Amino acid sequence: MARRVKAFAEKLILAFEGEMSAAHTALLMQHDVRGAGYLVLATELGISLGTVKSRLNRARFKLNLLRSRAVY
Repeated sequence: MARRVKAFAEKLILAFEGEMSAAHTALLMQHDVRGAGYLVLATELGISLGTVKSRLNRARFKLNLLRSRAVY
């Protein structure tokens, strides 16, 4: 089941890749698809834990906004 969810998340992120910033796309892929933790991301990016959480929140908000406006 988890593989299906991750595969769906990856397809969703890639579908809107051109409409989100590269940083948001990369962060979502690293965390939501590949499973990197907050602390790992903070260390790799050289930013605080709070900044990682904030950026992920903004990226998810943007993705949901784009998804809700999409025509299927």
